[in-house]
Amino acid sequence: MKTLKRNLISYVVFLIFAIGCFVYGKYVSSLNEYIYGILFGFGITGFLGLLLCLKLMRNPEKCEQMDLCENEERSVFIREKTSSKVYSIFIFIESIAIIILGLLGYKFTSIIISSLLLGKLIMWFILGTYYGKKY
Repeated sequence: MKTLKRNLISYVVFLIFAIGCFVYGKYVSSLNEYIYGILFGFGITGFLGLLLCLKLMRNPEKCEQMDLCENEERSVFIREKTSSKVYSIFIFIESIAIIILGLLGYKFTSIIISSLLLGKLIMWFILGTYYGKKY
């Protein structure tokens, strides 16, 4: 039920944001195409998510099973390994993009991506050191 409540709150926030985008796009902004794109994206996600949550509320056994599977040791291990591998792959892709953009002459874009990559690596070292000392 904990996961269901968290998801329900996030889908309600999506719908509120979609309604806010509708009001902003209708009465304030001149960039209606972009605002309506955001509106439909968040609106559809929130609406379908709410339908899924309502379906799960009718079946509490399935909800409890989802909570158990989410917190199971094997699932947590697989999720952590997957996140670590995806992070490593994206660092590699960003590094290659920086080199290619630098060779093509896109200096400003290369500097921006390099700064983001450097910030990501610094945060990785800081958090790694912190959690290494904590646990």
